[in-house]
Amino acid sequence: MDTASQKPSPEWGIGKRILWISLSLLCAQIIGSIFNIWYNLTHIRPLLTAAQIERFMGAIRWYNALIYPLALAVWLGITLSIARVWKTGERKGDAWCRATRRMINLPWIAIMASGAPWLLSIPVFLAAVRSTPDPLDPQVNLHLPVSIVIGALISTAQGFFAVEILTQRLLYPLFLTNTRSESECGAYRITLGRRGLIWTVSSVACPIVSLLLLFVTAARGGGGMRDLWFPFSVGTVGILFGFVSVWLLARIVIEPVEALRYSAARVGEGDLETRIDLLRTDEFGLLIGQFNEMVSGLREKQRVEEILGRNVGLEVARILLEQGDVEKGAERSISVLFTDIRGFTERCSASAADEVVAMLNIFFDVMVPEVEARRGIVNQFAGDGFMAIFGAIEAGCIGHEDAAAAAGCAMIAALPRVNAVLAERGIEPLEIGVGINSGPAVIGSVGATGRTSFTAIGDTVNVAARIESLTKKAGYPLLLSATTFEALSQKPETECLPPMRVKGKANPVQVYGIKCRDCLS
Repeated sequence: MDTASQKPSPEWGIGKRILWISLSLLCAQIIGSIFNIWYNLTHIRPLLTAAQIERFMGAIRWYNALIYPLALAVWLGITLSIARVWKTGERKGDAWCRATRRMINLPWIAIMASGAPWLLSIPVFLAAVRSTPDPLDPQVNLHLPVSIVIGALISTAQGFFAVEILTQRLLYPLFLTNTRSESECGAYRITLGRRGLIWTVSSVACPIVSLLLLFVTAARGGGGMRDLWFPFSVGTVGILFGFVSVWLLARIVIEPVEALRYSAARVGEGDLETRIDLLRTDEFGLLIGQFNEMVSGLREKQRVEEILGRNVGLEVARILLEQGDVEKGAERSISVLFTDIRGFTERCSASAADEVVAMLNIFFDVMVPEVEARRGIVNQFAGDGFMAIFGAIEAGCIGHEDAAAAAGCAMIAALPRVNAVLAERGIEPLEIGVGINSGPAVIGSVGATGRTSFTAIGDTVNVAARIESLTKKAGYPLLLSATTFEALSQKPETECLPPMRVKGKANPVQVYGIKCRDCLS
């Protein structure tokens, strides 16, 4: 079905939607009444005397004038109560939950509101035709209740499905905010099996019972009633088989639906190992196959995210996967941060291998999150340090200089925590240097086929590495290039150091030193 056909005009107010639902139930009642009137005229009226007909018609007029308006008032009261809650604008709380529950239960309420007046009319009409002094034909005791019951079943079944369809189209978009409507506020679920039961009663039981009554009418008198055992047996078997067939059909349909519902819930909870193993050759088989393929795709995406996340962080990995063009390469304005541990080579020669590894792991466990918390990508580990880039995820990213400077300051501020952990293990404290530069660079995935690394390339990267090496000579743990410093939206107190020469640059580089107490928050 076309999705657009399921949605009413957005200009429809709640009152118009309720009116259409109410009219659908009224139309179903008219259909049932037409059958009942036809049955009464053709099979019951000939069995009544003139006095009984007059009393019968009077009871119908009185009943229709009193009971049906009362039932209609109850139905409208329920539907209008739903509309009133919607108009308040309150979308939570007990009143909203009750209104939502009533809205979902409208098809069941329609059955009760329409079926009760029908069934109540049986004793009323029987009492009316019996109230005359004329003897009553015994067949009336059979035909009158059955005609009313069949009319009730026809009207309530058609009303149930009409109200359900219109409620789904007109009210669900207003009241339900998720697809798990069956659990909304404790509503009574309209399952496939229950729909099948109502359909069987309406389309199987009613026609067969009607045909059997025609046999009874044709066989009355002359002892012909003795020959009715066969049609009654066939009719009973037909009704039983109708119910059994619907039950079997419901099993065939419900099993894959329940499997899909359960598996979808598992996937929603994060279990991507879910798989539906039902083998079907119908439409459900195609749907199950597509579901399994979807879960497999999600599982593969999660695996790629985890692998990529080990290199660039999970959040960045998700963004890169969504963009999908990281291998093409692009030139962007970024900030590059380099850091390393001072005196690392000497410490390695004087320390055991396990102590060096433990020291590096402690250092990276603290410093890498500080970078990633500021949207930085740690893309290269170089023994005792690493390289991080800022602003490479989105083109034209503004504020990457601030993010890089804040990350560098956070790393300097976090160093005492690293040293505290090292001291507990008897390892000497660390000193680090951090250098930051900003400017244009080429970013993308670089490497051999099947094995690449997301990185940045260009003079901006090289200068950032050289600035980091200047921290030892400058006496500051954190140095910013002039390009980075001038782009900061909030400049910290710094010292403008004399221009320094770096390898690979003909002209000296202007740098700014930031003391720990001046670090950005």
